[in-house]
Amino acid sequence: MRAKILHLAFVSFTFASLAEAGFYIGVEGGYTSGPRIIDPAKLGNSNEIKFVNSSTTDIKNAFKNQHFSDANESTTIKPISGYSVGVDFGSEHLFLGNYLGFRWGASVGYSDMQTKLTSINQQYDTADVRETYSFLDAGVSLDAMVNFYSSRIFSIGVFGGAELEYHYLLSGKYEDKVFSETVDLKDLVDSRHSLSLVGRVGVSTMFADHHRIDFTAKLPIGSIMAGKASDVKLTQAISRTTLSAGYKFVF
Repeated sequence: MRAKILHLAFVSFTFASLAEAGFYIGVEGGYTSGPRIIDPAKLGNSNEIKFVNSSTTDIKNAFKNQHFSDANESTTIKPISGYSVGVDFGSEHLFLGNYLGFRWGASVGYSDMQTKLTSINQQYDTADVRETYSFLDAGVSLDAMVNFYSSRIFSIGVFGGAELEYHYLLSGKYEDKVFSETVDLKDLVDSRHSLSLVGRVGVSTMFADHHRIDFTAKLPIGSIMAGKASDVKLTQAISRTTLSAGYKFVF
């Protein structure tokens, strides 16, 4: 009987806690960047789905230029970088005096990115190539939340979780300044669809019961590839690292 009472009390406490859930809607914007993928992983000849891990080097070099040189040539490749903006919505659930909780969310947005390759060769022409990309972005996320301080009018804490991101290539352009050549990249890529998994960590503060501000770092974990070499369904995503700020209104 005591066990049943404790179980009922636990269930009641859980549902009472979840009753404190707050639906939110918000906006987010930030800077996103990743190293240029020179040799992306290739699919085999049979239909398959595989997960391609991102490396710690992808995060380390996300905002750095890559330099290659030998006796005859020096090449500099800038990371693929730019801005991202979007709207998000979801629900947050806080309990234990608003010190612990979790939230789920969904988002849709747009990102604009570009990279540049410059090569100086002692025997041939200098290369000056620019690539630009624009993407439609969407994602679903789940975060655990911990508050360091919480009162009726103000709280501050940290969160961490994961997000599944989908990116659709809206446009892409390859420009060679030396040869005055422009190519539409949409016709050259294996697929315009990509799916990636990222980790999420950040700081969050809430004031006046309804206004939440987040500072978020999204770190690449890996990409999901699907199809075969002759018919790619999901291609390897750019290994993005994103730093962003967002505002949410919690109802």
